[in-house]
Order: sequence, then structure tokens, then C-alpha cells
Amino acid sequence: MDEKYDILPDIQNSLKLWCSQYDFHEPYNQQFHDFLYDTLRRVTDMINSEKNETEYTGFIKKWDKIDSLKKRKF
Repeated sequence: MDEKYDILPDIQNSLKLWCSQYDFHEPYNQQFHDFLYDTLRRVTDMINSEKNETEYTGFIKKWDKIDSLKKRKF
């Protein structure tokens, strides 16, 4: 795996943890839940498939925004 893709498993683990914590959070927001799981699926697909430079670059640019949401109080 190319070195720059090394961050994907860390992102995947963060998302798995975040999803598991969010599942027990009230008030429940289906749209946000779907967003989390869709993002987790996308990262998992990127890890398990042939690397697509355009998809990876687009995702990493958005990751900072996603990551900053973790600091939000629900």
C-alpha cells in the first residue's frame, strides 16, 4: 500500500468508534447516522479496493471537516 494511504485504517477505526458511540446517543438523528455509516463504508471500500487517486484526494480534503465534527457536542 502506498504510504499516503496509511492514514485510511486510522480513519476507519475512528469512524467505527464514533459510530458505536453515536448509536447510543439521544436525540437520535437518522440523517447523521446514515452519513457516518456511509463514510465508514467509503473508507472501507478505499482500503479494500484498488486505490483511486481522485477519490482518495477528494475524501482526505473532506476528512478535516468530518474530523472536526467529532469535537461537537451532540
